[in-house]
Amino acid sequence: MSENSQKIETVQSRSEIVTKNLEGEISLGKKRPNPLTPENMKQAYNNLYDSKIEKVLPTHKYVRFLPTFAELKQLQDMDDLDLIDYPLDRVIIKDGSFYHDPSIGANQITWQYAIVPIDFKSPVNVTEVLDEMVIVDYDSHWVEEAYRTQGLEYDGTPYGKYDRSMPTIVVTTTGAVILPDDDDLICGPDCVKKLRLIDDPAPGPMKWEWYCDCTTTPTDPDPVRACNCNPVSNEHLASGSVCVFDTQHGGGSFEGVEGVMIKTWRKNIMWGWAFKNRTFTDENGCWSTRTYKKKRFGKFKKVTIGIKLKFKNKHIVIRGMNDSKDISGYYNPVKEVREVTAVDLRGINFSYGEAGGGNTPSKRYHAATAMNAFFEFNDFAAQDGIPQIDKIDVLLHPFNLGGASAPMLDQINGNLLSELGQAYGMAQVLNAATKSSLGTIVFPAIAIGWVFAPDITYPITSFSTKSDQIKEIFFHEFAHASHFSKVGENYWKDNIQYVVVNNGYGTAAAPGSGRTAVIEMWAYHYGPTLADRLYGTMHSNTVFGLDNDEARHINLLERRMFASGFIPAGLVHDLIDNNSSPILGSVENPAVTTTDIISGFSHSSFFNRLNASILSPTQLRTPLSSVAPSGVTISQINSLFGSYGF
Repeated sequence: MSENSQKIETVQSRSEIVTKNLEGEISLGKKRPNPLTPENMKQAYNNLYDSKIEKVLPTHKYVRFLPTFAELKQLQDMDDLDLIDYPLDRVIIKDGSFYHDPSIGANQITWQYAIVPIDFKSPVNVTEVLDEMVIVDYDSHWVEEAYRTQGLEYDGTPYGKYDRSMPTIVVTTTGAVILPDDDDLICGPDCVKKLRLIDDPAPGPMKWEWYCDCTTTPTDPDPVRACNCNPVSNEHLASGSVCVFDTQHGGGSFEGVEGVMIKTWRKNIMWGWAFKNRTFTDENGCWSTRTYKKKRFGKFKKVTIGIKLKFKNKHIVIRGMNDSKDISGYYNPVKEVREVTAVDLRGINFSYGEAGGGNTPSKRYHAATAMNAFFEFNDFAAQDGIPQIDKIDVLLHPFNLGGASAPMLDQINGNLLSELGQAYGMAQVLNAATKSSLGTIVFPAIAIGWVFAPDITYPITSFSTKSDQIKEIFFHEFAHASHFSKVGENYWKDNIQYVVVNNGYGTAAAPGSGRTAVIEMWAYHYGPTLADRLYGTMHSNTVFGLDNDEARHINLLERRMFASGFIPAGLVHDLIDNNSSPILGSVENPAVTTTDIISGFSHSSFFNRLNASILSPTQLRTPLSSVAPSGVTISQINSLFGSYGF
């Protein structure tokens, strides 16, 4: 791992990229003026141009919310809304990764700030409009003049002459200014979206249009990049990669992380967030956004931008707690904030190495590995004809008291959750979901209620830090999520009740154990199956007496019969495997050697029998016989199930 880490650092130093990680709480100073108000933008316009205007219509508004936990969840679920927790009109004395308004209690949600379109409708009861704004292209003489009139530093590069540099505006016959819509224009990765005048100024409206500027001259970029990301040629783009160290592939190597949210903004100017850009890493962990070049006398100068990385996209969000009182970690995605200074901002790399313990590096390493596992699971599921999963809420926590779980609480409707809470108590249900003990997660449970209750929980302190082990467990839990999508909320609620009453899986004699056996038999099969498919012999399993081939995930599954004494962990594999051509090193469990003469079932043919009426593995016998491969009899199926006690 150290070799790869040094490689990434070498890339950064060759590109002269200076990175400062921002941790801890932000300290604020005095309030500063807003240069982007309609009145000031009108004054700036009239300072520059001969044709004076009477007013400028606002395009956005600067607001703040004081949400309840339920309202915060609504805001976070809005794809186009970017929340920040500090006011934009204050000087930052000490930078950091978060801010909590001193007037708000430590256990409450602080004010959330945002710049939203002028027609934005807030779902939050306490919403204040702090200012109206006119947000146009930062690299314009108009914005430069607006900053100058307020005595604020301007760090942009205006393009064009004064008589043709008014970006994003149309002057109407009434003397008002409005913006043309650019939502339908999509530019390529090496292009910049700009506006241009399409008619010379004359009596009547001036006409402008958006276009893609792809005419920049490529430079010779540094050929070495982490995560195999090809450097973009456009010098106006910030770009880079997000990598996680895979401990097993190729003896250990950095691999790209897919689906990570990246936000960039102008860090060293007031109101820089108003000109933010947002993107997501691609399947190779690569990203690029419009950046901020300051050009003087034909040369680019160093520029400073802020970068916020979040393990969140429209398909999955990964949250993470540092301890039982980390209420912010319970409801916010795992993130990293940086300040980056460079002449050339291409090649900004985030890398997460193998890390254990309940700390921030461990959260980020596990979040990155889990993010990749999510997309890998869906790729494999599509190949196998298994339902893909979506809208998954993951909670990483440091409670080293049990295993991972998939209670699917975020996707279960409020009425069913209320029933669970009334029957057993909210804290007890959540403690069971995290396999924690009463008292560890009680505080956030009581403070937040069900609003941020997770779909999947994972204790980052109680398992191996090896990539194949982490992914095998996430594949197991994602298999539960796929099963949930088929059987529905009531089936899952009943299983949660069983787990709470029995403090876990219970025993075969416990009423309701059959449902748990069905739920777990599928996940105990599919988790190691996908881990083996991804890693094969590049695994980290060490089992006394077994060589590397024999210890593959799939071969350990072949040897296995039960989990917790009664869950038929090896049964699905025995329906699918081909005993006449065993995987290298596989050894059949002796207890099923004479009964496992079945092969040819597919993952989809088995999974499709897992409907909500199946309350015990025994009830799968007849449905499976109806889709049995050629040559497989009901007698053989019954015999194999009988070996497992069902």
